[in-house]
Amino acid sequence: LGIKILRYTDIDMAVKEANYLRIANTKTDKVPKCYGVKLIKVKNQDFYRVGILMEHLGNVRLYELRLPAEKQCLIIKQHEDYFRKLGIIHKDIHTGNIMVKDNK
Repeated sequence: LGIKILRYTDIDMAVKEANYLRIANTKTDKVPKCYGVKLIKVKNQDFYRVGILMEHLGNVRLYELRLPAEKQCLIIKQHEDYFRKLGIIHKDIHTGNIMVKDNK
């Protein structure tokens, strides 16, 4: 289980994103399953953030592999093209949110 903490959003936007995740997950296993939206108390603070509970797809983020920049850009482009062909528009794809599992 992973939690995506949304810093600059409200519950309605989080629910909308969660619904997009659910739809995208029906098209490919490269999108995590979404389990819902939750308010999360910030440790030692008097406020909450909105979080999306989702499946954890891998144990390493792409940037942690320390691949050459050209290779990372190619992988991002391949993911964008793959998602686009499925009708999925990912507006924030980067090396920090591409998870790698078993070097795949």
